[in-house]
Amino acid sequence: MGQSTDLLEGALPANEMTLVWIDFTGGVGNELSHYVTYTHSGTELLREYDSADNTTIVARNLTDVRFTLSNDLVTVTLTSTPERAPRSTVTRTYVIEMRARG
Repeated sequence: MGQSTDLLEGALPANEMTLVWIDFTGGVGNELSHYVTYTHSGTELLREYDSADNTTIVARNLTDVRFTLSNDLVTVTLTSTPERAPRSTVTRTYVIEMRARG
């Protein structure tokens, strides 16, 4: 999805990430630029799409969120420890390939 990101190649993991891409479905001359920002805030993961007025909670009960970039692959690692089950920590890792530029 994203064509560019604010993550730095090989940098330490971040708890926030922005992806930017161009939507070409409107045809030549009608391209639209979009962005999405994911932010770890307290125990929630927030997604802001194109405007601070368009922010959604996309995950809860998170204790750690990490975003990294390597070879045009964004790795997202989410760790959750529910309050009612403090011995039940779950970590999930997702890898997303950046979309070709242009």
